[in-house]
Amino acid sequence: MRKLCLLQNYILICSILLVIVSCSGKEENINYFDQVPPGEIPQVFAPGIISSDLYQENGCTFSPDGKEFYFSRSVDKNINIYASFFNKGKWTKPQLKFSSPGNDFEPYVSPDNTRLYYTRSNHSDSTFNSGIWYVERNGKDWTEPVFFRKGMYVSSTSEGVLYYSGMLPNGWISGDIEKTEFKEGGYSEAIEIKGDINSTAYELHPCISPDGTTLIFVSRRTQDRGSNDNFNDLYISFKDSNGVWGKSFYLGGLLGKSFKMSPYFSPDGKYLFYTSNNDIYWVSTEIIDKIKQII
Repeated sequence: MRKLCLLQNYILICSILLVIVSCSGKEENINYFDQVPPGEIPQVFAPGIISSDLYQENGCTFSPDGKEFYFSRSVDKNINIYASFFNKGKWTKPQLKFSSPGNDFEPYVSPDNTRLYYTRSNHSDSTFNSGIWYVERNGKDWTEPVFFRKGMYVSSTSEGVLYYSGMLPNGWISGDIEKTEFKEGGYSEAIEIKGDINSTAYELHPCISPDGTTLIFVSRRTQDRGSNDNFNDLYISFKDSNGVWGKSFYLGGLLGKSFKMSPYFSPDGKYLFYTSNNDIYWVSTEIIDKIKQII
């Protein structure tokens, strides 16, 4: 009788754990298009499948469960969002998912898997609301796009604090990174980011870690580069115990000096994705541990 009770308790515990894992929406073993995982040397991601010689790819995102992959691709001077889905043990061929008369790019699926944010712009139409738009889950598909606010390139903590690139009223980038928090049924106005993030140079494309303590972003600042080149490249900063961002560290020394943009953490936290040379690259996030030992 005692053995039976222990067996029943064991089954109950396993069932509860199974429900918790399935409800979390996160996949621990993501299939990265059957690619060999990179180490600390960046590699082109899925060449011939995602990164191509024919087109320009920029910005990417997985759904938290690792079953969907969205990225921007420039075709015939228009930028659109393409999607691939992991089904029956393999990824589908990337297909056009979001497009408009202007440009749709820089997709980002929220950590709770309910929204997909992306940037929409149409500078040929002065009446169009260029900025951040989003779609919401509607069964197996998405709703019609809704305007969110002026800005571009969204990234979110697990608690829903959004970081994004600021935008001027005319639809051009402001050169500062902003954030917003969900309060009283809606998102707040832009909140000041304290610390060494925004400068007199030019900052955009924030990538925030789920716990909100690590921020990778793009900047044109020249200090720490050893040259006056002001191309877009990646920087990283860590938040201290007072909630202030520490001195930004230039990543060019570890990833190589080159034009880079669109940083993104994989859902399992193992890899950093970014765009360079019109392709999507990925590298192990073990480099971040090295940086913490340096600074």
